[in-house]
Amino acid sequence: MNDRDLKIDDQIIDDIYKLTNGYADLVNLCGRVVDAISRKYSEWILYKINNLGMEISNYATFMKLIKSLKSDDARDAMNLLHMKFFSSLDTEKITDCNEFSLVKFLISEGVLIYEGDFQNSKTF
Repeated sequence: MNDRDLKIDDQIIDDIYKLTNGYADLVNLCGRVVDAISRKYSEWILYKINNLGMEISNYATFMKLIKSLKSDDARDAMNLLHMKFFSSLDTEKITDCNEFSLVKFLISEGVLIYEGDFQNSKTF
């Protein structure tokens, strides 16, 4: 803890964790935002709705992710993401070897998470 002895509303902490799946860089970014604005939950929600998307899209790590996912090498993985994962909030079982290799790429980029089955990462 720093010298300011900050106290952040537990609802904000829970919301940030759900929003980022605990992804350290995004948790850090959200923490810096919360530090800059009032630490009231209602103000966090308004900021999240109105400004956080732009803040994240300007973040260097996220820009690197976008560049990676737009590359020709990622085309098949992105098609799989759209066909299997964006069309459903349910988990997906992957049995095809080619799809499994694409899913591993998406996991490495932080787009999917693995919990026995594969599902969308809320960070993406």
